[in-house]
Amino acid sequence: MKKRMLADIAKEHCSGKIFENISMKLYTTMHVGGFAQIVAVPAGFEDVCKLVQLAGQEKLPWYIIGCGSNLIIKDGGIEGMVILLSDPVFCKMHVSGNIVRVGGGLFLWKLIDNMRDRGLSGLELLSGIPGTVGGCIRMNAGANGKTIDETLLTVKCVNSKGELEVLDQKAISFDYRSAQGLVDKIIIEAEFACAHSDTGNISQTISICRLKRRKSQPGGLSAGCIFKNSEGLSAGSLIELAGMKGIEYGGAKVSERHSNFIINRGDAKASDIIKLMEKVQEGVWNKLKVKLEPEVLIIGRD
Repeated sequence: MKKRMLADIAKEHCSGKIFENISMKLYTTMHVGGFAQIVAVPAGFEDVCKLVQLAGQEKLPWYIIGCGSNLIIKDGGIEGMVILLSDPVFCKMHVSGNIVRVGGGLFLWKLIDNMRDRGLSGLELLSGIPGTVGGCIRMNAGANGKTIDETLLTVKCVNSKGELEVLDQKAISFDYRSAQGLVDKIIIEAEFACAHSDTGNISQTISICRLKRRKSQPGGLSAGCIFKNSEGLSAGSLIELAGMKGIEYGGAKVSERHSNFIINRGDAKASDIIKLMEKVQEGVWNKLKVKLEPEVLIIGRD
């Protein structure tokens, strides 16, 4: 089916916005990637269900993208549909007692700040992590000895058939930077169990966590940590021990401030970053016999 026809059909199924041939550089923190065939911005839960159902009917690959951190899109772009939960309907927050229900499209930092303002504790140790609530749950984001699944109660999602599901935290099978029970699902809402606490104490923890990240992590264009920690050893330390700190390929460079970050110096292609990742993996294996696994997701066509 031609792109124009497919886009027209998508518009019939979605009350939100449909765009064609959009550069994905605009939607990733690394600022690399080719063009997406279709980008859909649904205006409600029903839109998400209909879009996934349409993709299934047309055998069209679909991808859900949050704020684009922890993600590298290849230079050939994306054949299929990208779904963005950027409409305000997916960014709402509701508090009932100590239970917080929040849309999957809300940025995690906004959720943490809103909780602080209400004297609710539970996620502040994750302060500074980029990403949306949905993306952070999908990757089981963690920092300072805490992971997001520890506070999570339930997830409302759309499955690969375009059906709504509500999953209990225990049914999701969380692990280090993964959530097996959420593969091929779109998180549209989540509930967290929080605790009432002193706003000043929460604010102090948030400030400490964010300052720590600013001091230890580089600025510029990056996707966050590139590799998972391995066998209790930080990936950054392994990369540095292997002598890979500061190495470059094309427009990409291993950060000299934090070796588990690859920086786009402004003109990098996705292929530069992927090649540099391979060089780092090879160097760490040759020197230390440790196999580094990517933490970032890599999608799209070469």
